[in-house]
Amino acid sequence: MISVKRLLRLLPLAAGTLAQNTITFDADGGDDAGGSSYTEEECAEWLSSIVAEDADGSGGLGEEEFYDFLAGIEDPPYIKQYFAQFDGFGDLPWVFRVVHTSLSCHCQQLGKGENCCVDDAEIGLDGFSESLGGGPGKGPGKGPGGQTSVALRSDQEEYRDLVCQQISFVIAKSVPTPEPTGSPSESASPSESPTPPPTTSPATSPTTSPTTATPT
Repeated sequence: MISVKRLLRLLPLAAGTLAQNTITFDADGGDDAGGSSYTEEECAEWLSSIVAEDADGSGGLGEEEFYDFLAGIEDPPYIKQYFAQFDGFGDLPWVFRVVHTSLSCHCQQLGKGENCCVDDAEIGLDGFSESLGGGPGKGPGKGPGGQTSVALRSDQEEYRDLVCQQISFVIAKSVPTPEPTGSPSESASPSESPTPPPTTSPATSPTTSPTTATPT
């Protein structure tokens, strides 16, 4: 398995690639990232799934938990089929492993300290769910069912957006999209057998009438 230190050496290259393809969140799903896009619903589903994959309750997503998250994406189906070919985090293409390290090391921007990105760093879950910081734009008393919901800090909002940006980008650029299957073209041939053209009967030569003998 590739070490975190080795991945960190790859981060400048990967970060440049990701930065050039960073998209701005649009609730309508629009963007200018050259094929990378996500909707508000997709982002919410991804973040919810990431929280659910925190099997050990550590408050972060480790390497294998990140693999489980990717392998659990069911819509569209071809994404799940793509990740089914890998046995675990160590088998993933390097760009997915770099994304995990990149997001894990964002802990420094979230005020977790300079040493948060060492050893088995995990993708932090700050602001991903109501219990971990609330929902976007929500304040006290605005949660589901009238429950209290803590509003997100601006850095948590940006972090949520960053996570969805990088997931969307790396999937769009690395997971092959199946060729669209078009509807079969309409057959030009009629369903019934064509009626053959009428055949012209050969012209018959007129028969010569037998000559009658004139009586003498």
